[in-house]
Amino acid sequence: MRSIVLAFALAATSGVAFAATETVITNEYVNGQKVGEKVEQREYAPPPPDMSFETADKNHDGSISPEEARDMGILNFEQADLNHDGRLDREEYERALSSQ
Repeated sequence: MRSIVLAFALAATSGVAFAATETVITNEYVNGQKVGEKVEQREYAPPPPDMSFETADKNHDGSISPEEARDMGILNFEQADLNHDGRLDREEYERALSSQ
């Protein structure tokens, strides 16, 4: 007997924050004939979001604006903006992320 496992992720979310659901279908074959199928739903944690400077810099101007910072979860922009120029450079951005 041999089994073929087909897995694909569904974009469904469950009661757990950021959890996703995966559907696993196992087909059983005997002498080349399909004799059964089992369908299971499993929860899994998706990969962490991309928090890189390049992803945060949505307009690709080389710095992070207050709006871009907020979108990445940096809520205290004024504290993160160490040189008070109204933008975050890479170092300021990475320091702000690591201090959260």
